[in-house]
Amino acid sequence: MDQLVKYCKPEHNIYGGCQSLQLGTLDYYRKMDPSFIISDIDEGKLKISSNGQKISINPEQAERLTAGAVIESSIEIEENGRFLHTMDFPNSYIFCISQASQDYNQLSFAKNIDENYTSSYMITNVSHFASIVADFLSSQIKIEDLDIPSENIFGLSVNFFSRLEIQVKMGMVNYRSREFYLSQENIDEMITLVESPLDWYFQKDNRDAYQREFRIAFSVVHPQIGIIPVKSTPKILSFNPLYDTGNVVDLS
Repeated sequence: MDQLVKYCKPEHNIYGGCQSLQLGTLDYYRKMDPSFIISDIDEGKLKISSNGQKISINPEQAERLTAGAVIESSIEIEENGRFLHTMDFPNSYIFCISQASQDYNQLSFAKNIDENYTSSYMITNVSHFASIVADFLSSQIKIEDLDIPSENIFGLSVNFFSRLEIQVKMGMVNYRSREFYLSQENIDEMITLVESPLDWYFQKDNRDAYQREFRIAFSVVHPQIGIIPVKSTPKILSFNPLYDTGNVVDLS
């Protein structure tokens, strides 16, 4: 039976007494030194290309294809006529664990990620664990964690911060190409993809399939504005390991 395992340094094992938990961000992994095995310059990105084909798109299709529920997007038309549309999912927090079978060589796998990962713990109730982490994040999120232009901060209403919620999504990462080719026949399919950003939030290239990642995503959401992007820096949560953390089992 497969298990959900967090590989880490011994001092970061919450079952072993660590008092904190680090949440990464999409942008953190994009900007990470590319020599690190967990770096990913295209983390949380979607690319749609026409590959130079002639395509007729009506105004409604064009608006939906180039907008979607994203914070940033860019459109390029290259010299050869190739259309390339790149979209970034709003920068959010992520906590990455791995799916491992009981007979898997866990130590060997962990060292492929980081040679200092000599400890690990299993999460047997991932929904409960994610809910508790979201509660900790909700109580510890600060205005300086949000990627809001300074000129806009003073215009926020007094109850803005109290209305923020933490949206949790989780699932296995789907390993496939993150660049899709637009054709006359698949316009509607591509529009559906653009308008379903959480689908490509959980996509990575085939080269990373050996990581067998299970991802827990924590987005900061305002009921009227939608997802509020956070800054690139990981969030360190004060996290009491004696609290009920969802049946965490030590594998160190």
